[in-house]
Amino acid sequence: MEQLSNKQERLNWSMDCERAWKEIKNKLASASIIDYPDYSELLFLHADACKSGFAGILTQIQFDSVSQSKHHVIINATSRTTTKTEKNYTICKLECACVIWIAKKRKHHLYSAPHTTIFTDNYGLQYMQ
Repeated sequence: MEQLSNKQERLNWSMDCERAWKEIKNKLASASIIDYPDYSELLFLHADACKSGFAGILTQIQFDSVSQSKHHVIINATSRTTTKTEKNYTICKLECACVIWIAKKRKHHLYSAPHTTIFTDNYGLQYMQ
C-alpha cells in the first residue's frame, strides 16, 4: 500500500461517479457550447484571478436554430499562471491585471463588437477607471 502525504487523499471512484462523468462528457460533446463570434452582438468577458493564475472566458448570447432559443456560447477561453511578481499583488490588483491581460490578448474580438460587459467577482473593480 502506498504512503499518502498530508495533501494527498485517496479518491473513491464509485459507479455513480463513473456514470456522472460519462453523462457530463456526453452533454459537453453534444451541446453547441462553442461557436464563432457574431460581431453584431454584445460580448461578455468573464474574468477571475487568484494568487496562482488568471482565467477568462469570452461568451456571447446567440440564437440556436435547432432549439429555437437563445443561449450563451463560448467564443474563447484562456488562462495562465501568475508571474512571481504578480503573486505578491493584492487580490484587487490581481483581478484588474487579469482583466487587462485578457483584454489585450483578445482585443481583436473586443474591438469588433459593439459593446463588451466585463464580469468579475471582485466588487472593488467597478469603481476603478
